Formats: sequence, structure tokens, C-alpha cells
Amino acid sequence: EVITFSHFSTLDVLADKVYAHDQLIEVGVASSPNAPAVTPAPALDAADLTRQSEVEAIRRLLLDPDPGKRFDGVHKVGQGRYKELAEDLVGMLRDEDPFVRERAMAVLGDFGHVEAAPSLLDALGDPLVTIRRTAADTLVRLTGYDPGYDPRASKGERDRAAQRWREWLEGQQGT
Repeated sequence: EVITFSHFSTLDVLADKVYAHDQLIEVGVASSPNAPAVTPAPALDAADLTRQSEVEAIRRLLLDPDPGKRFDGVHKVGQGRYKELAEDLVGMLRDEDPFVRERAMAVLGDFGHVEAAPSLLDALGDPLVTIRRTAADTLVRLTGYDPGYDPRASKGERDRAAQRWREWLEGQQGT
């Protein structure tokens, strides 16, 4: 039988429920009349537990050695609007697989994750023109600024446009 993503989600939810139950038992045992008062953490509802287990399952996909699974993980982040994984996606901009890098850029742009701008600026130096184009398009979406970066231009022209972008971004951070 093939184990699918939904199987992992169900198993993770069950494991989280058992863990939460065990924690409540430990708190009850520790609460003797002479022990200091312990306030249990608020219980997570089923939706929170499900979301939390989905996030962890996707995070495992993002770390998988198989680039196809990493791509699927990035795609799931975008589909499920898992903005809590945006910083994980910033790390994916340095992935060895260009499809993973490109999809991570698109999702970060969809999320409006401006904090990714410095890493996207680094991606403007990628050897692949498609990655440079996606990085530039995402930067324009996130910043609203276009320094005239052409991903097909000579390296010198690209470097000058990227430098204009860096300077503009630094000026924005200073205001």
C-alpha cells in the first residue's frame, strides 16, 4: 500500500493528541497539595492540531533529499497558504534544483513576503536565465520598484541593475 500525504497528516494528528493527553496526565500527577501551582497550556483545538501536523509534514518534504518531493512541498506551501513556512521557502532559494528555486520564488511573491528581497537579489546572479527572470519579476512584485534589470543582459549590466536595486532597497529600509 502506498502511504500518502493524508496518511501522515492523520498519524501526526493522532500522535499530537496522545502527546497532549500525556502532558495533561503529567500536570495532574505533579499537582499535589505541596507542589507549586501549574497552569496547563491551553489545549489546541482539532483544527490547530491538524494545521500544526500539516506544517510539520510539509517541512519534512522541504528537507527531503528528493528534489521532486521538495518541489511538492513548496507547491503545498503555496496551495495551502502556509505563510508560517515563508522563511523555510527563503532557504529554498538556494536549493540545488532550479524548479524548486523558481517555485519558491513564485510562492514568496504570492505571499507578499518582502523579507525575501535580499535573497532574491542574490538569485539575480544565478547562472540560469529563467531563475534570474523569476527573481526579478518577484522582486518587482514585492517592492514595486523596477531598476530595469534584464535577465538576458551582459553580466556587467545585470550587476549594475542589481546594485541599483540593492541601493534602493537599503534606502527604503532607512526610511
